[in-house]
Amino acid sequence: MSLFRGVALAVTLVCASAPAAGKAVRKAKTPPAPAAATTPQAAPAEPEVVPLVPAPLRRVEAYSDAEPKGPASAPPMVSAPAPAPPEAAEPNLFLGARGGGWVPLYFLHPGFQAGVEGQYRLPALDGRLRLSLYFGFAQAAGKSARLVPSRGYDPAFIENVTAWPLELTGHYELWRGDHQGLSLGAGYGLTFLGASFEALGASTGQASLGHVALAVLSYHLTLGPGELGAAARGAVGATSLGTLGRVGTDSLSSFTFTLSYSLGLHL
Repeated sequence: MSLFRGVALAVTLVCASAPAAGKAVRKAKTPPAPAAATTPQAAPAEPEVVPLVPAPLRRVEAYSDAEPKGPASAPPMVSAPAPAPPEAAEPNLFLGARGGGWVPLYFLHPGFQAGVEGQYRLPALDGRLRLSLYFGFAQAAGKSARLVPSRGYDPAFIENVTAWPLELTGHYELWRGDHQGLSLGAGYGLTFLGASFEALGASTGQASLGHVALAVLSYHLTLGPGELGAAARGAVGATSLGTLGRVGTDSLSSFTFTLSYSLGLHL
């Protein structure tokens, strides 16, 4: 009985292994499938380079929605510039003195002249027009050979002339610079003359009143509270009233060269 069981078990094992062996044989006899032909792959294309154009910048106003943690600070105080002080008005009245040389056109030697002068600047013509009033004293003397009427020839005729001129002139400022100016003027004057003569040992004296026409070229420079001036004047005697005759008329015609200083005032 045991032998019979052993034979049955062996037959069962052989029958079970036969299909697996057949599968293995068929698998071994089947030729492998041919490998697929490899297709060469194309090289990767280079990336196209696109130039970058910067976008226009936009102004972005920065703001914050956050609530301020503390009280808002006040804007800084900017002080307004102080107003410029008003320019001081130019003086229109000048009072001063002048002096210089007096050169008569007659045989008299050069003398001197001094006096007081007042000028008023008129508001018309941009302040270029001035009126001047002068009163002064002048003196000159001369010694020469002369033929004295009804007396004869005197080789040492002496004449001393004293003059008190009163002059009214108008001046127009031709050129105006920085605190300076150049003016041309004309005017009229009355001159009181006194003369003494010594001829052939005899002395005599005479007086006269003369009329003169004036031409003036002057320069002024603002200096301190007033003006420093220099002027050249020419006077031509028109008439001599009195007993001086031709001598007095010649004494009226003269040149003067003067310096002056006047204080400026506001009227």
